[in-house]
Order: sequence, then structure tokens, then C-alpha cells
Amino acid sequence: MRVSVEEAGGLTRKLTVAVPSASFEEKIEARVRKAAGDLKLPGFRPGHVPLSEVRRRFGQQLRQEVASELLQSSLSEAVQQQELAVAGRAAVEDLRADPGADFEFTATFEVLPEVEITDLAKLRIRKPDVAIDDADVEAMVQTLREQHTQWHEVERPVAFGDRLVADLAVSEDDEVIRRSEGQTLAVDSTATAEFRDAVIGLGVGETCMLRPDTQSDGAAGEDAIASGEDVAPVEGAAELQPAAESDAATEPDAAAETETAAEPDAADESAQETGLEVQPRTLHFTVRRVEEPTVPEVDDAFFDALGIAEPEEDQSRRDRFLKDVRERMAVDLAAKLRRRMRDEVFLALRQTHDFDVPAALIEARADAAHQELEQSLGKVPTQLEVLVEHSAEMQAREELLLRALVQSASLALDDARVRDLIDEIASAYEETAQVKNYLYGDERQLASIERTVLEQQAVEHVLERARVEEMPLSYADTMADVALPELPPEEEPVADEAEAGAALDAATAAEAPAAEPAEPQAKRGGFMSRLFGKR
Repeated sequence: MRVSVEEAGGLTRKLTVAVPSASFEEKIEARVRKAAGDLKLPGFRPGHVPLSEVRRRFGQQLRQEVASELLQSSLSEAVQQQELAVAGRAAVEDLRADPGADFEFTATFEVLPEVEITDLAKLRIRKPDVAIDDADVEAMVQTLREQHTQWHEVERPVAFGDRLVADLAVSEDDEVIRRSEGQTLAVDSTATAEFRDAVIGLGVGETCMLRPDTQSDGAAGEDAIASGEDVAPVEGAAELQPAAESDAATEPDAAAETETAAEPDAADESAQETGLEVQPRTLHFTVRRVEEPTVPEVDDAFFDALGIAEPEEDQSRRDRFLKDVRERMAVDLAAKLRRRMRDEVFLALRQTHDFDVPAALIEARADAAHQELEQSLGKVPTQLEVLVEHSAEMQAREELLLRALVQSASLALDDARVRDLIDEIASAYEETAQVKNYLYGDERQLASIERTVLEQQAVEHVLERARVEEMPLSYADTMADVALPELPPEEEPVADEAEAGAALDAATAAEAPAAEPAEPQAKRGGFMSRLFGKR
């Protein structure tokens, strides 16, 4: 087999493979003989079909089958022979499988870049310096109380902080075009100021009208009302739940609502551009019930609702509750810090390693993201397209960095940590044994968990060697993913006394009266200059 490789620009390679005709025809002949022994044709005894008859009837089909198999096997052999790390699928061109001629083809594909990990001791990585204080615990207790708010019907006009049950209607040109009955609406800071001003002071049975601005949030409110959705969600409580290793993705849902709400605006703008008159729409709210909130006290009933166990002999139930809250916050904080440190490590690696990323890797991850969004949204909003592409490129780049880290440090997957992580995930469910069996039995889930563990090992490897600089950050800001401040640039150290003297002479000369003062400039020396020089 003859193999030649040529660069076709960037990471693209063109591989030409030629298999001698004799070898190709020999494989075809072997396939003909095998088929003759297996075929059952009318007029012939089983296993005794003449080879000439097999060639006449099935020769072209068998040639194509052998060619397809030989293409795959010879391509794989050629890639291994040339030690190429292929990224994505190869595009096969100029396939030749004619009788009496060599079997030839050309395959074009991208290869993975060779990423050389820099000296990790030069990396500067930010780390949040955070602690849970009593004020954080009290804030969490207040959050839990608000999540267990009880609503009670009252016989008074609507006030700020209430929620109301109302019948809604949308009219256009004095004609009702949509109705929605029994909708629950919050009258708080989550609602628009126009809505609050319209409903506050209304009594049961009273109606108000609101004409939303089609260029503002009113259009979104109208669309949500007309579709029968709550304009402002008021239910939902996240109690002391087990900490997850990764946060749930909620942004796509918000994006879907934005896309849906934007469609009426697009239609209105189109109508304006074509000169058509846009009919104003009016929202009608008829109050059916007014409810006010009651936040529960921190008492035994509240503890029972949260499932707080009975205290030990030397502590009160409140102390046990506060202890449980702090412990759960600590678990959540540890998980958050693991994710943030992972992000900080890969941020530093991305900034210090410049290499091309195969388009095939980016496309594969973008396609996977599109499929997930389409399953949940039905249609990917236009405003998410750029984010999907950017996220796919970053994921591909980080996977290549992880691959290079594992190779350079000779990291091996820690099976014990894989088992520990599966136990941790399964412990959050009542059917622990069934979840563990599922995770071990599903290749995709197991591969994802193994990658998470290997990534954790790589992150720890970097942190053990890099310069980790702690930065104060509150618990609330840490959990809210508030960004840490940028690291200050480093001053380049003076190499020896001679250079120090020269620097002092230069500084003295610069201060001489005859010299014009230089314009001050930000100085970046040494490592930081190399780190951010290509920004």
C-alpha cells in the first residue's frame, strides 16, 4: 500500500492511498467464492453455484462491497502509519476501483493540533477567598422562609406585594381576540410598573385596562397572558436540596420566552414598514381574588416543613436547623468553588496557549447544542446562534487543552474517584442502587462521569504547580458567579546589580530639569507581557 500526505492549509491534510490491483482483485475473488458457497439459486444445488454465474449476477455488487470495506480498512491503516490524529470525518474523493487498476482514493480531513503545555509554574490563577458568616446563614434562612410563603385570601383592594387571580382579555379595535381566565399574577418588583400602577387599588370584581407598548415589556406580558401563562411566577420552593455537580441550564427557556414575545413586535414593525396601520391592543384585567403573603416564622412547624430532624440532647431544634443550613451551604459552596476553579484554570490555559481548533470539532459541539435546544425549544432563537458557536469553540479548545494536559503529565483515570462520584450522585436519589446501576450501565453517562473525574485530576495538577492568588469574595457573590477582579500586572524583576544601577541612572536622567517629562504608560513586564501580549 502506497501512502502520501500533503498539507492543504492549516490543520487540513490530504491523504492519498493506493492499494495494488492484485491485492484488490484477490479480495474480490475471495468474496465471489464465499458468495458461491452461500447462495441458493433456482436450478443450482446449494453451495454449487458456478463462479462465473456469481460474477455475472453479482460481480458489480460484490466489487462495491469489497471497495467500501477496503476503503475503511486502508484509510485506518494509513492514518495509523502516518501517526495522524484525525479530527472529525474524512471526505473521500477520486475513488478508483476499476478492474485491472490499482484501488486508489484521496481523503481530506483535519488533524488535531499539537498543543505544548507551557510551564505551569508561570500561570497565575485567581481563587475566591470566601467564608460563610452568620449574616450569610441568616440570609439563607430568610430565603427559605420566603420560599415557604403562605397565601391567604383577603377582602381589600390590591396592594404591593399581593398576588391576584384575574380574568384577562386582549382586545383589538374594541373586539376581544383572546381570553385567559383564572390567571395568578404577582404584584411585586417582578411585574412591570405599568401593570402595578393599573391594578393596585382595585377591588374584587373591578376591571382595569392597560395598553402595552409594543416596543416594551408590555408586548411580552400580553403574549404571556394571551397564551395562558403566568406573567410573573410566584410558586416554587427550592428547599435544602442535595448539591449538584453542575448547575441546571435555565437560560434556554428564558430565551424561548423572549423569542415568542418578540414575534408580535416583528409583525408590527413589518406592518409599519409596508405602510399598514397597526391596530392598538388593550389588556383587560378583572380581579377575582386578592391574596396576601404570610412568611412563616422559624418555629417547629417550619422545621417540620423542611424535614429537620430532632436535635441532639445538648442543642435546641433551632440550633440543629442552623447547623443543617450552614452544612448545606458549605456543600453548595464547595461545589461552586470546584466549578469556579475549573473555569479559572481553563481560562488561564486558554490565555497562554494559542493554537488552531479544527472546524470539525466546533461543528460537532455546535450541532449537539442545537439538537438539545431544538428538543426543548422547538426552534433555536436567532440571538442564541452566536452564543452557541462561541460556546462550541471554547468547549473544543478546552477539550484539546485537557488532552494535552493528560498526555504531558501522564495522568491516568482514578477509578476510585469515579466510584466515589457515582456514589455521590446516586446518594441524592431515594432509589440509590438503581441510579448507580444505571450510571454504570449507560456508556454515555459513564463516559461523562469519567471525563469529569479526569478533568478534576487535571485541574488539581495545574493548581499544585501554578501560582494561586486568593482574592476576597463574599459568599453571595461567589454563589452568584460574580467575576473576580483582574490580576494586577507584574513588575519585571531586575536581573542583577548592574542592571539595577543602569535603571537608577535612567530614572535620574529622566528627572533632570532639561528633560521633557515622558507620558506615563502602563507597564507590563515579564510573564504578564507574554500572557496578554496578543490580546
